[in-house]
Amino acid sequence: GGVAANVNRWRGQIGLAPLEDAKVPAQAHRQKTALGDMQWFEMANDKEKLAVLASIIDMNGATIFIKLIGPTDIVQENKADFLALSASLRYAVPDKQ
Repeated sequence: GGVAANVNRWRGQIGLAPLEDAKVPAQAHRQKTALGDMQWFEMANDKEKLAVLASIIDMNGATIFIKLIGPTDIVQENKADFLALSASLRYAVPDKQ
C-alpha cells in the first residue's frame, strides 16, 4: 500500500482523519539504521487519548514495519524504548547446514 496508505491506516485506527498523500512525507522523522533508512511517525488523537508510534524501515527493497499503539501517556512513556528497538534491529543470514 505504500507509506501514505499505512500512515493513513494507522491514523484511522486512533480516530484521526487521513492526510493527503502529498502531506505524509512532512510528518516523517528520518534516521539511518543497520538495516537501512528508517522513517518514523508519531500521531495522537487528543480527544480519544490514543497514540501511535510507527517505524518503516526500507531494507534493500523489503519493508519492515514496527508499531506501538495505545493510550497516549503509555505510548509517550515508551517512545525512547520504541525508537531504540526500531533502530537496533539487525538481519542475520542463518547458517546452512
